This record gives sequence, C-alpha cells and structure tokens, in this order.
Amino acid sequence: MTSMLVDWLEQPRPHRALRLVGGTGVAPAPPRHRDPRPVAQNFARGVAEVMARTRPVDQLRDLATFEVVRLVERAATRQPHQGGQQRMRPRLRSVHLAAVSESVIEACAVIDGGVRSRALAFRMESTGNGWKATVVQLG
Repeated sequence: MTSMLVDWLEQPRPHRALRLVGGTGVAPAPPRHRDPRPVAQNFARGVAEVMARTRPVDQLRDLATFEVVRLVERAATRQPHQGGQQRMRPRLRSVHLAAVSESVIEACAVIDGGVRSRALAFRMESTGNGWKATVVQLG
C-alpha cells in the first residue's frame, strides 16, 4: 500500500485550472470590459497637456463625452498664456482608480506641471466601444 502511495506522489500530474472553492465551484466569468487603467492614464495625460496648451482638445474626443471635452476646453482658455516662453510638458505623477461598479470607475490623478502640481478627478463609464470620461473636476 505504501509503495502505491509513493508511486502516485512521484508521478507528474497535469496542471489544472484553478477553481473557486465553495458556492457553485464554478470560476467567475472573465470581465466584460477591458482594463480601464491605460485609458484613465491617457485621459489624465491628455487633459494635462490640453491645459498646458501642448495638445489640441479634439484629441480627447475618443476618451471623453462631448460635455467633458467642452469643459476641459473652457478651463484651458482660462489659463494664463505664457507668451513666447517654451511650455513645459506636464508629467503624470500618479493615477488611482476605484471601481464603483463593473462598468463605472472613479479616478484621481496628480499632474506635475513644473512650478506646481495639480489634481484631477474624473469618472469613467464603460460604453460599447470602451471607457469614456463622463465627469471631470480640475483642481
């Protein structure tokens, strides 16, 4: 009996996919929505560059709703213009995400603009084509 146990332990076993223990024993379905982190980072970087006037606001169209794009555009026009000085490209310090639901993400970002840092808070919702910013608060 012992030799059978030793033989069984020494034989290689095929790897199995992990299963959840408890409940139904069925693994959860894969997420329906792609990872929002790269989209959130691109959106935050884009807003920072629009505010610094180094990127046209129209490049945010695929990442945000019409209302958000127009709000960012209005905020950028209120920024003081630096005249002929060379503009420093803002640097994205960090982006933090929190899932409100499977299709809603709230995010905040810290943007280093050289002289001062700024905060950006926004909400992203999953659409049929991916994630879009639906609300934004500039700080």
